[in-house]
Amino acid sequence: MLRTLISIVSLLTLMAFVPAFAADSGKAASKTACETSCCSTTCSKCQKVCEDALAYCKKKGGEHAKKEHLDTLKDCIALCRASADLGGRKSALAAKVHALCAEACRKCAESCKSLNDKKLDNCVEQCNTCADACEKASK
Repeated sequence: MLRTLISIVSLLTLMAFVPAFAADSGKAASKTACETSCCSTTCSKCQKVCEDALAYCKKKGGEHAKKEHLDTLKDCIALCRASADLGGRKSALAAKVHALCAEACRKCAESCKSLNDKKLDNCVEQCNTCADACEKASK
């Protein structure tokens, strides 16, 4: 998972400096406007909710601050950010990142739910909503 995340971050960095890589493809162009924009909006919201959850879990400590859980939140944050960016630009690679984002969001929702903390319910809900939107946008 770390290699995948590093690869995605490297790819995003490269794409920031080579705009030609972000050209529309037929597949990305065939998406409805709502699938793309709704997914990007949902990903941005999920990123913010997960950032808040990460800060809360670090502060709470104990089970909440275990490395595996915090890394799951960080993966979700990074992939939501990437998914919102690529989807918003209608990148040819957006569908692939949406699929990874959906996977990260599902894992994050499971991890937060397993802690049985009402303060993480919003994170669970938002991650599941984002995963649904990303799964739809990735097809």
